[in-house]
Amino acid sequence: MIDEKNKKGMSEIISTVLIILMTLAAAVLIYSFVVPLVRDNLQRGSECLDYQDYFSFVQDQNIGSKNYALNCQSGNSYVFVVKAKGNMNSEKISGFLVSFSDKNGLTKTVQVKNGDKIGKLRMLDNAQEISIPKSGDSYTYVYDYNSSLDYAEIYPIISSGRVCETANDKIEFIECSADINLGEIK
Repeated sequence: MIDEKNKKGMSEIISTVLIILMTLAAAVLIYSFVVPLVRDNLQRGSECLDYQDYFSFVQDQNIGSKNYALNCQSGNSYVFVVKAKGNMNSEKISGFLVSFSDKNGLTKTVQVKNGDKIGKLRMLDNAQEISIPKSGDSYTYVYDYNSSLDYAEIYPIISSGRVCETANDKIEFIECSADINLGEIK
Protein backbone atom coordinates (compact mmCIF):
# COMPACT_ATOMS: atom_id res chain seq x y z
CA MET A 1 0.00 0.00 0.00
CA ILE A 2 1.11 3.58 -0.69
CA ASP A 3 1.62 5.84 2.26
CA GLU A 4 -0.37 9.04 1.63
CA LYS A 5 1.81 11.10 4.03
CA ASN A 6 5.06 10.52 2.09
CA LYS A 7 3.59 11.32 -1.31
CA LYS A 8 5.49 14.27 -2.80
CA GLY A 9 4.66 16.27 -5.91
CA MET A 10 4.35 19.71 -7.43
CA SER A 11 1.49 21.86 -6.45
CA GLU A 12 -0.83 23.21 -9.12
CA ILE A 13 0.27 26.78 -8.40
CA ILE A 14 3.95 26.03 -9.00
CA SER A 15 3.25 24.17 -12.25
CA THR A 16 1.06 27.04 -13.52
CA VAL A 17 3.79 29.58 -12.69
CA LEU A 18 6.40 27.45 -14.52
CA ILE A 19 4.20 27.14 -17.62
CA ILE A 20 3.69 30.94 -17.65
CA LEU A 21 7.47 31.53 -17.28
CA MET A 22 8.27 29.11 -20.10
CA THR A 23 5.67 30.81 -22.33
CA LEU A 24 7.17 34.25 -21.60
CA ALA A 25 10.70 32.96 -22.27
CA ALA A 26 9.58 31.51 -25.61
CA ALA A 27 7.84 34.79 -26.52
CA VAL A 28 10.98 36.83 -25.72
CA LEU A 29 13.12 34.43 -27.74
CA ILE A 30 10.82 34.61 -30.77
CA TYR A 31 10.54 38.41 -30.44
CA SER A 32 14.34 38.79 -30.37
CA PHE A 33 14.61 37.00 -33.73
CA VAL A 34 11.47 38.14 -35.55
CA VAL A 35 11.59 41.90 -34.86
CA PRO A 36 15.15 42.46 -36.24
CA LEU A 37 14.37 40.25 -39.23
CA VAL A 38 11.22 42.19 -40.11
CA ARG A 39 12.87 45.57 -39.46
CA ASP A 40 15.89 44.75 -41.67
CA ASN A 41 13.69 43.42 -44.48
CA LEU A 42 11.43 46.48 -44.36
CA GLN A 43 14.43 48.78 -44.49
CA ARG A 44 16.01 46.80 -47.33
CA GLY A 45 12.71 46.74 -49.19
CA SER A 46 12.25 50.49 -49.00
CA GLU A 47 15.81 51.76 -49.49
CA CYS A 48 15.39 52.02 -53.27
CA LEU A 49 12.03 53.81 -53.23
CA ASP A 50 13.51 57.32 -53.30
CA TYR A 51 15.90 56.46 -56.15
CA GLN A 52 13.67 54.54 -58.55
CA ASP A 53 13.78 57.35 -61.10
CA TYR A 54 17.18 58.86 -60.19
CA PHE A 55 18.90 58.02 -63.50
CA SER A 56 17.51 58.46 -66.99
CA PHE A 57 18.85 58.40 -70.52
CA VAL A 58 18.97 61.70 -72.40
CA GLN A 59 17.30 60.95 -75.74
CA ASP A 60 18.55 63.84 -77.85
CA GLN A 61 20.24 67.20 -77.56
CA ASN A 62 20.47 70.36 -79.61
CA ILE A 63 24.06 71.33 -80.35
CA GLY A 64 24.18 74.53 -82.33
CA SER A 65 21.43 74.31 -84.90
CA LYS A 66 21.45 70.49 -85.07
CA ASN A 67 19.52 67.96 -83.02
CA TYR A 68 21.53 64.83 -82.22
CA ALA A 69 20.16 61.46 -81.14
CA LEU A 70 22.52 60.66 -78.29
CA ASN A 71 21.79 56.99 -77.64
CA CYS A 72 23.19 55.46 -80.76
CA GLN A 73 25.46 52.81 -82.22
CA SER A 74 28.41 53.27 -84.56
CA GLY A 75 30.21 50.06 -85.53
CA ASN A 76 30.92 48.22 -82.28
CA SER A 77 30.56 51.34 -80.11
CA TYR A 78 27.34 52.17 -78.29
CA VAL A 79 26.91 55.75 -77.08
CA PHE A 80 24.49 56.67 -74.30
CA VAL A 81 23.96 59.69 -72.09
CA VAL A 82 22.96 59.26 -68.45
CA LYS A 83 21.38 62.09 -66.49
CA ALA A 84 20.88 62.19 -62.72
CA LYS A 85 17.66 63.69 -61.45
CA GLY A 86 18.04 67.13 -59.89
CA ASN A 87 17.34 68.04 -56.26
CA MET A 88 18.14 64.62 -54.79
CA ASN A 89 20.74 63.42 -52.30
CA SER A 90 23.40 61.82 -54.50
CA GLU A 91 25.45 60.59 -51.50
CA LYS A 92 23.28 57.46 -51.26
CA ILE A 93 24.03 56.51 -54.87
CA SER A 94 27.27 54.67 -55.58
CA GLY A 95 26.71 53.99 -59.27
CA PHE A 96 24.41 52.34 -61.77
CA LEU A 97 24.05 49.10 -63.64
CA VAL A 98 23.39 49.12 -67.37
CA SER A 99 21.78 46.04 -68.84
CA PHE A 100 22.34 45.75 -72.59
CA SER A 101 20.22 43.30 -74.57
CA ASP A 102 19.68 42.16 -78.11
CA LYS A 103 16.40 41.36 -79.86
CA ASN A 104 16.67 37.71 -78.75
CA GLY A 105 16.70 38.72 -75.08
CA LEU A 106 20.37 37.92 -74.44
CA THR A 107 21.74 40.42 -71.92
CA LYS A 108 25.11 41.78 -70.86
CA THR A 109 25.31 43.85 -67.68
CA VAL A 110 27.91 46.40 -66.68
CA GLN A 111 28.19 47.97 -63.22
CA VAL A 112 29.43 51.54 -63.31
CA LYS A 113 30.90 53.20 -60.21
CA ASN A 114 32.92 56.35 -59.56
CA GLY A 115 36.61 55.79 -60.05
CA ASP A 116 36.28 52.59 -62.09
CA LYS A 117 39.10 52.17 -64.56
CA ILE A 118 38.42 52.37 -68.25
CA GLY A 119 37.57 49.02 -69.85
CA LYS A 120 34.91 48.22 -72.44
CA LEU A 121 32.95 51.11 -70.95
CA ARG A 122 34.55 54.54 -71.15
CA MET A 123 33.72 58.20 -70.91
CA LEU A 124 33.22 59.99 -74.24
CA ASP A 125 35.57 62.77 -73.08
CA ASN A 126 38.52 60.31 -72.77
CA ALA A 127 38.73 60.60 -68.98
CA GLN A 128 40.97 57.97 -67.38
CA GLU A 129 38.35 57.06 -64.76
CA ILE A 130 34.60 56.63 -64.87
CA SER A 131 32.47 59.34 -63.26
CA ILE A 132 28.88 59.02 -62.12
CA PRO A 133 26.57 61.99 -62.68
CA LYS A 134 25.55 63.77 -59.51
CA SER A 135 22.16 65.41 -59.04
CA GLY A 136 21.30 67.40 -62.18
CA ASP A 137 24.42 66.36 -64.17
CA SER A 138 24.64 64.21 -67.28
CA TYR A 139 27.60 62.27 -68.70
CA THR A 140 28.17 60.53 -72.01
CA TYR A 141 29.50 56.98 -72.05
CA VAL A 142 30.71 54.67 -74.82
CA TYR A 143 30.44 50.90 -74.53
CA ASP A 144 32.61 48.92 -76.92
CA TYR A 145 31.16 45.49 -77.63
CA ASN A 146 31.68 43.15 -80.57
CA SER A 147 28.09 41.89 -80.86
CA SER A 148 24.84 43.52 -81.78
CA LEU A 149 23.00 45.28 -78.95
CA ASP A 150 19.55 46.76 -79.38
CA TYR A 151 18.39 48.02 -75.98
CA ALA A 152 19.75 49.30 -72.68
CA GLU A 153 18.14 49.68 -69.27
CA ILE A 154 19.58 51.50 -66.27
CA TYR A 155 19.30 50.57 -62.58
CA PRO A 156 20.66 52.62 -59.66
CA ILE A 157 23.14 51.11 -57.21
CA ILE A 158 22.75 52.54 -53.72
CA SER A 159 25.57 52.99 -51.20
CA SER A 160 24.79 49.68 -49.45
CA GLY A 161 25.82 47.98 -52.72
CA ARG A 162 22.30 46.91 -53.59
CA VAL A 163 21.21 47.15 -57.22
CA CYS A 164 17.65 48.45 -57.27
CA GLU A 165 15.36 46.04 -59.10
CA THR A 166 13.25 48.51 -61.03
CA ALA A 167 14.77 49.93 -64.21
CA ASN A 168 14.83 53.72 -64.30
CA ASP A 169 14.73 54.05 -68.04
CA LYS A 170 15.05 52.05 -71.26
CA ILE A 171 16.44 53.06 -74.65
CA GLU A 172 16.69 51.54 -78.07
CA PHE A 173 19.95 52.14 -79.93
CA ILE A 174 19.75 53.69 -83.39
CA GLU A 175 22.50 54.30 -85.91
CA CYS A 176 24.62 57.33 -84.97
CA SER A 177 24.42 60.42 -87.12
CA ALA A 178 27.15 60.73 -89.75
CA ASP A 179 28.39 63.84 -87.86
CA ILE A 180 29.45 61.68 -84.90
CA ASN A 181 32.73 59.88 -85.51
CA LEU A 182 33.47 57.60 -82.56
CA GLY A 183 36.37 55.92 -84.33
CA GLU A 184 38.56 58.94 -83.54
CA ILE A 185 37.52 59.07 -79.89
CA LYS A 186 39.55 56.39 -78.09
